[in-house]
Amino acid sequence: METTLKQTASKPVHASVFKPLSLAATLLLTACGGGSVSIGGGDNGSSGSSANPMKVDESFGDKGSASFQLGDYGGGITGIVQQPDGRLLVVGSRRLESSAIASSEQSVLNKLARNVVFVSRLLENGRPDGSFGSSGTVELSFRGSDTIEDLLLMDDGSIVLAGNASEPCEFRASAGSSCVKPDNSVAAQGDVLAKLSSGGVLDRSAAASGYVAVTQQLKSFPRLANQSGKVLLLFTTSYPRGQLFGWQLGRYSANGMLDTGFGNNGVVTSRCSTDGSQLLVNKQGGIWVVGARRLVRYVTPPATVGVCVEGFEANGARRAAAP
Repeated sequence: METTLKQTASKPVHASVFKPLSLAATLLLTACGGGSVSIGGGDNGSSGSSANPMKVDESFGDKGSASFQLGDYGGGITGIVQQPDGRLLVVGSRRLESSAIASSEQSVLNKLARNVVFVSRLLENGRPDGSFGSSGTVELSFRGSDTIEDLLLMDDGSIVLAGNASEPCEFRASAGSSCVKPDNSVAAQGDVLAKLSSGGVLDRSAAASGYVAVTQQLKSFPRLANQSGKVLLLFTTSYPRGQLFGWQLGRYSANGMLDTGFGNNGVVTSRCSTDGSQLLVNKQGGIWVVGARRLVRYVTPPATVGVCVEGFEANGARRAAAP
């Protein structure tokens, strides 16, 4: 299986996962754009060359690929960001146990299994950056069953992470619903914010745990943006089973403290009945939020389903002309 990942590097980067028999899954990050291809050379005699975007760049990593061991139960990469100096930040997770269990009737039930999230930094040549974390990688555990959904590189080189975090648990009725632990208590879950220094050290200045809890809803698709050193966090507040849709946008300091001078006591909410999808800050600090309904599938869709774009001033005040 091969997946093209969204990233900001100058060369295309692809990730593929394979699992040979009796071996743990390995994820390969491959750089393309090496070599050259002849262009021109027609009847007018013109000729030239340029990088071939379809050729593997064998100067990257080990013959064109950097590998990540994911363990017996797999995992994956959820984001890649290129630093101004060309180094790549790669975030993902490794599952530590199977994510499915069987009941006495042998039916498969939903489960939030134990896993660990990681942030790795690669040099421009695809080799691990030994100055970051432990041999180029930082492993994190917020509540025990976690994923990193978005990362943001700040101007000082620090890294802000937004993740979904839950205590490992045995059963949930559907994605996004409460999950019951083996002792029959309800697992804590929701979005969290965390911060790493430029060298990969977890910032514990805002919370001893190293993360700040933001929401109690697991499937909320957090998205991050930098607004002049402040962190904007967009997340979905929808409850699709009840046909309720919405999102919330908050502004935080770089270590996760809510900025109460933004919007209404630190947050703004949607005027559209949509999930939060994308977030953009322009050069003047103005904010645009794109909403769409992606947590629900319709048998008979209503007439109003679509995309809604909402505009806000830098301080969170609503723009009267948008939507």
